[in-house]
Amino acid sequence: MIETITLKLMHILRRSLKRSVIMDQYWHNQALWAKRENKGYIDRQSEFSSYKYGYANAYFRGHFFNGQYLNASMNSCEVIAVYNALLALNNMTEKYSFPKLLKQFSYKGMVLKGVFGTSPLSSIEFLKNEGYKVKSLVGKKINRESVMALSDKYKTFIFVTFNNGCNPFSQVHTMSVTKKGFNFNTHNDYEGNKSYTSLYEAMISYNKGKGHPIMVIGIR
Repeated sequence: MIETITLKLMHILRRSLKRSVIMDQYWHNQALWAKRENKGYIDRQSEFSSYKYGYANAYFRGHFFNGQYLNASMNSCEVIAVYNALLALNNMTEKYSFPKLLKQFSYKGMVLKGVFGTSPLSSIEFLKNEGYKVKSLVGKKINRESVMALSDKYKTFIFVTFNNGCNPFSQVHTMSVTKKGFNFNTHNDYEGNKSYTSLYEAMISYNKGKGHPIMVIGIR
């Protein structure tokens, strides 16, 4: 129940920036991206502190970000997961560059202008609109049998989890899981991007088993 409520609440609280701000952030991010040599999988969100994504007023900056303005190292895990999933499906295309995805979700995905990241349900909307086949499992539907079936039918995955137990206040983290042969590799998981023998093991092992799965999305 709490998983569904969290997803729906994040979606209801979507707030976009002004178009002029979005475009200013996009051109700033695009200039940085053009200089980046490694345009493969994004495995370390912390590398993107110079990238702009969202806006927090003084209250939110003081209570959640130690007075700092928002940047992609703080709140872009959902966008990174989409980027990595698309990279796994398409190799890399300019259409799905990281700055372009940040811009896309600035219009239709930010939770409270990015203070609480991006709505995972917006990720599903985006992927469907781009023509991908998507299936999601939420909350109690996430069990070994159903996840194993999902992993057999889809090519790559996005996984949403609470950081600590079934506790929304521990914050939400989102990452991609790529399938290669019999291995399932996590990306941007804060634990060194580990490899597992099943998608289910990758999910329940997050944060040394302390996390709690909210949703898994299969994409093809």
